[in-house]
Amino acid sequence: MAVISQEQITRVGRAFLQGQLWMEGQQISHPESVDVALAAESYRYFWRPRQVGTLLLIPRDVATLPSELGCKVKSGWVKVDGSQSPNGFVRSAYCLGFGEPEIVPGLPTAATERNPAFWHTLAELVQRPYSASLDLIPRLESKVKILHELHRLGIWIGHPSFHAGQCNRPLLDLWWKGSGQTSYEELGRPLIVAYGRGLYDDLTACDIPVADYLYHPQGLHTDEHVAHQRRIVERVLKFSV
Repeated sequence: MAVISQEQITRVGRAFLQGQLWMEGQQISHPESVDVALAAESYRYFWRPRQVGTLLLIPRDVATLPSELGCKVKSGWVKVDGSQSPNGFVRSAYCLGFGEPEIVPGLPTAATERNPAFWHTLAELVQRPYSASLDLIPRLESKVKILHELHRLGIWIGHPSFHAGQCNRPLLDLWWKGSGQTSYEELGRPLIVAYGRGLYDDLTACDIPVADYLYHPQGLHTDEHVAHQRRIVERVLKFSV
């Protein structure tokens, strides 16, 4: 299990502040605190593979309020290398409580917290079955098996902005220059894949070396889309370790 370093905490804090100042200049109100961004990064580092072959960029689409961060996720049984998962609630792909309100007591928005669609794409990447309609315990077990397989294969999920729901190009640029590029170099320049064509286009416009993209499940409308998805999954698996 990797642990987020003080140096990385400083990078995140600095980039978060710069993004906050940019949004204020654009009159964009954003509810998150830097603690939320750091919580998301802590989850990411908990699940960081020993060797990263692919960096899969999935935006945090929905903000997490600081008060929601205080809600605890019943995930003590989730372990990597014998260490327990963080348990503060944050809307991140690595937080098991995101989309599973039954294991987050006291979450104010429980009625709207249901399984995000990216789980279908993650399952396809690691070639494991997944169904959102499973009962709670089998569904949670299925998600954790997917996360462990991502970890084993060297596929690491990243968030291309430190501000959930805000992937404006200036914020993508701040993320890259403030933290993303350094991490990319330290990891040995892994394959970068975007979750969504729109994100891919924005990353490309920011001169971030994204190699390709995966469609959102709801975006797979044609045989050509399906063939593209299959091709990228095969490409990612070639980079697995």
